[in-house]
Amino acid sequence: FFFVSFFPPPLKMQLTQKINEDTAALKVNNRCGLSTGSRGRGLFFGMSGFDGGDPRLITVPLEGTVCVAEDPSKAEAKEAIADVYARWEALHGMIPPPAVMGALQGEWNKDLRVAVGLLWASQSVPAWKKYREEWMPTYANLPSLYLATAKELTELQDEQVMGMAKGAQSMMDRAWDTVNASPVMSELAGATKEDFAWAYSMIHTRCFGAEIRPGIGAAFCAPVVDMVNHSFAPNSKYVCDAEAGTFQLKWDTSNPRHPVPVPTAEVLVSYGDRLPNAFLAVKYGFVDPANPNASLPQDVLKPAFARLQEGHVLHALHVYAQGGGDQDRLSAAKNALAPCCGPATMNKATSHEKKTVQAFLSALWDQLDSSPTTIEEDQRLLEQSDLPCRVRTCVEYRLDRKKLVKVCIDVMQIWQQYRKLEAAQSH
Repeated sequence: FFFVSFFPPPLKMQLTQKINEDTAALKVNNRCGLSTGSRGRGLFFGMSGFDGGDPRLITVPLEGTVCVAEDPSKAEAKEAIADVYARWEALHGMIPPPAVMGALQGEWNKDLRVAVGLLWASQSVPAWKKYREEWMPTYANLPSLYLATAKELTELQDEQVMGMAKGAQSMMDRAWDTVNASPVMSELAGATKEDFAWAYSMIHTRCFGAEIRPGIGAAFCAPVVDMVNHSFAPNSKYVCDAEAGTFQLKWDTSNPRHPVPVPTAEVLVSYGDRLPNAFLAVKYGFVDPANPNASLPQDVLKPAFARLQEGHVLHALHVYAQGGGDQDRLSAAKNALAPCCGPATMNKATSHEKKTVQAFLSALWDQLDSSPTTIEEDQRLLEQSDLPCRVRTCVEYRLDRKKLVKVCIDVMQIWQQYRKLEAAQSH
């Protein structure tokens, strides 16, 4: 990624003008500004007004995208994709050669097919080649753990997530073996395994699914749209307008909080509502501190599993929130502690419950103390500007896990404090 700190407005305007110039050959209509926010480089509203209530922020003709059908065995799906690439002649002065079209429309899985399409286009189609060179991350600065080395993965400090990443890498290796042994290699300009790994990782981080025709799913690599960042509270959405023949990023006007764009607001979409940070780190190369999809290890939960009154746990969470605790991780902590909750009551705690909480706190502290590094050490490490991007992903993931455990410790200590008050008031 191209990162810029303390982005002054003139520089932001210049970069936005440059990206619009660099994607003119792809006929991209972009109304977003390019800048850097809390999520890194992203798209921001504010380059033009919300003209006539038109919610379209970025529009790309389908022939400006790389796309494949979800299920190419369907005749209508194959026809829809063939129609898109037939229109490439007018835009690009070329169409994919037969070996490439055979791969795009063949029986390989969707990820493999679209990766081949992106790799070929970024090597052989001048407009896509320019976009890759100027705006797409290189192999070295793509943070997806699909590309992490075994040594880098140890920085996760999580054997289970290491296994997830290695499994994904094995799938990618098998995909390369398939492509390398196929006729399409004759059109891939001497592509190496690393070239393919770049494309395969890119499509896993920047490929969008939508219906190219009613009931016909497709996957799209769309220039500039691929810069949009994720949020669990999105304000925009991506769609394919089959009638107009375009792929669009649109402001979500149905959102009651922000029915029209807020000036300078970052444009955000959801990559998925239920994705845990382990999945986000492996596939996309980032973690979201506000991700509500969190859990604790089973061995940590075991002492308290379904043994605490829900009312007391929820009250402790409420007190923690009101006391200025880690606001980002409140929903995550609530979900992580949910397995501990049994009856939906708030009666006086029994001595057994108090012992349960003490054992649970011991398990939480053991989890935190067993890590090779502390929260403070991880935070200092992330302050290093020269930290390799995939190591940064790993450290961000392990720090997020530790912070979640610490929030759960704080909440359960509040639980204990109120039980002491409860006991004192009963005397």
